Amino acid sequence: MAIDQPIHFSDSSTEIPFLLLPQTDALFLDRALRLKNLAQGHAMSDYLTFVAEVAMAQHRILAAFPQTSLPPVATGQTPLAIGAFLRDPAWQNALRTITDEVSGKAPRDFSVRTKSLLSAASGSDLESWAQGYLEGDSSRCDIGMMPLVAAALQTYWTSLTGHLDSRAIKAHPAGRPANHCPVCDSPPVGSIVRAGAANQGLRYLVCSLCSSQWNMERIHCVSCGDSKHVFYYGIDGSDGAIQAETCDSCHVYSKIMHMEKNPAVDIIADDLATISLDILVGEAGYQRFGINPFLMTEFG
Repeated sequence: MAIDQPIHFSDSSTEIPFLLLPQTDALFLDRALRLKNLAQGHAMSDYLTFVAEVAMAQHRILAAFPQTSLPPVATGQTPLAIGAFLRDPAWQNALRTITDEVSGKAPRDFSVRTKSLLSAASGSDLESWAQGYLEGDSSRCDIGMMPLVAAALQTYWTSLTGHLDSRAIKAHPAGRPANHCPVCDSPPVGSIVRAGAANQGLRYLVCSLCSSQWNMERIHCVSCGDSKHVFYYGIDGSDGAIQAETCDSCHVYSKIMHMEKNPAVDIIADDLATISLDILVGEAGYQRFGINPFLMTEFG
């Protein structure tokens, strides 16, 4: 199944859409199917299969997610800015459901530890874990719980995007970084170069939290914006759909995926499945920009 997102056009057919909101009814299901496909014969088969089960749990939860109101938007903030409003406790229920559904589908020690941690946690503990993840403070959340907390938060924030109108968000708020999400202010996982008559060749960064996509000019470093020292690494023998875009100006890289070469690419799934590319560019001296929450764990 091809993984794609709907495009909300403005009245002008020639205007490039700045923001693409996630297709909530298919996002996590398509991701689960892609992960299961990638897991076949992969060195990380067990973990890719586990993350596929997490994505299936996200799909089921999102389909029945309770209606939550949009928070008021403060001046200079993105509409769903992390830390700018009180989270609805529904995300905590999502965390408990995801943990219950995937326990037994992971190594026993991992399942026992995460279920034990969750059963002993109070609501305030869960909020502390969430805040730690959102702020990049791994000391506030057990590393084994991190991908499950992230999955629950992804589900919650993705549900909130269903109340937004992409046409009303035409740029980042003044003073906000262009390489962070214009919806929730989170960093991207990487970027996708889209295919199709209306958006052929357009590059969109993909949010690691709410799954929104926003347009960024190609051959520009996602970290510093430089366009003169950008180079690309790939995996020998691959179809070339996934590359590391590196910058010799700031020595940072980010993953870039080409739908024209493989329309089934999913930013989370294919990023996990190409960790060997991260190792390659890491050994070449580049540091990663952006995050994949499912790489932040001790599994097994």
